[in-house]
Amino acid sequence: MPASASHPRHDSAVANLEARFRAHGWQVAPAGAGPFRPDLVVSKGNSRYVVELKHLKEGRSDRVLALLAQAILQARHHAAKRTGRPWP
Repeated sequence: MPASASHPRHDSAVANLEARFRAHGWQVAPAGAGPFRPDLVVSKGNSRYVVELKHLKEGRSDRVLALLAQAILQARHHAAKRTGRPWP
């Protein structure tokens, strides 16, 4: 998410998600600096994931699908920047 587009509601949701990952034994790494970065990078054992959180005010399926697609593309982009290859 662009740093300039950060909102208190989004920041609160990211903090809540981070706490849930930690409560279940996941390590949460800093997402890094810069205008475009993932919301979280989490790892547990040999598994490591880039997390991009999206939220909607309304639950229309056509909007949900578009945001899901955007989140997947952004997470794959961030993963490729970190490792040189996108993660599945």
